[in-house]
Amino acid sequence: MSKQRKYFVFILVFFVLYCFFLSWSFLFQNVDDAYISYRYGKNLMEGKGLVYNQGEYVEGYTNFLWTIITAPFTQIKSVDVSIFSSTLGLLISMANILMIALIAKMFSANLAKYVKYLVLLPALFMALDDSIAFWAIGGMEFPLYTLFILGITYNYFRINDGKKYLVYLIALLMLCTLSRPEGNMIIVVTLGHMFLFRKHINNFWKVFGIIIAAYALFCVGYYGFKYLFYGQLIPNTFYAKGVTDFKMNLVLGTKYLAMCIGTRIYIFIFILFIPFKKAFTDKRQSYLVGFVLMYIIYIVAVGGDWMIANRFFVPIIPMLYVLSVIGFLNVINKISEYLKNESKAI
Repeated sequence: MSKQRKYFVFILVFFVLYCFFLSWSFLFQNVDDAYISYRYGKNLMEGKGLVYNQGEYVEGYTNFLWTIITAPFTQIKSVDVSIFSSTLGLLISMANILMIALIAKMFSANLAKYVKYLVLLPALFMALDDSIAFWAIGGMEFPLYTLFILGITYNYFRINDGKKYLVYLIALLMLCTLSRPEGNMIIVVTLGHMFLFRKHINNFWKVFGIIIAAYALFCVGYYGFKYLFYGQLIPNTFYAKGVTDFKMNLVLGTKYLAMCIGTRIYIFIFILFIPFKKAFTDKRQSYLVGFVLMYIIYIVAVGGDWMIANRFFVPIIPMLYVLSVIGFLNVINKISEYLKNESKAI
């Protein structure tokens, strides 16, 4: 086993141990909201429909796919659904650490001298991040949702490498929407970026048309079901949290953003050192920057979140780490060049 793989295994082992420590410190309890999904799933499996209370057709969840996945385990007496969901979340979070390492490796051509560090640092930072670890065992959908986002990113970056990456990309875009309502924003961001960088995509108009047509058909089926069953397209929680009060959202969302920046100030400082002029002309770097920027705007616009551990930021924290490492290594490179020039001058 190479040194790099040994380090990566060490990162995964550390992450698992850290998550078990968190589970122990929280008495192995899921987040309260996870039980909303469990109840919907329990009623579904008992033939009462995808409802919280029998006969009341209200969409009180925002994680359709996670609710469906965990539903069968509400009926298996030998398996506690809360333990199953926490275990599955932990396993998926380990896969997310692998995915961010694979994505980081794609940037190695830009900084060949530091390739080992570039590949491992984002994965290491993820393993050390308390929000990632907390939500890995929180019993909710965020590890799965993050996996789909990272999968979209990875397959989009490789879209010219074969037809299978286009198929995976379309499937993951659909799964992302099934996991969280924000999935609709993610396909808009991805398609917008594709259009801007259409010269870098083989058979662009064909690929672009296939993605739009496939996603449109998916939306007809998914949102058609929601409208027929619940009588509305948007989850009831959207209205219950007062998301329609835009001015208040800006106040709360800005505070939420400040809290996240305050706990990870080192990320945002190093991101400032990314050569943005060059980054915006690079397909991969510009996608990460654009994705993170649009997602942060969305978080602020909806007023942030009331839960602990930066829940809404968890899906973009991996991308933030990749960007921060790119910025950090750019600083190292600039310092190295400066010292060389100084030594020559002497």
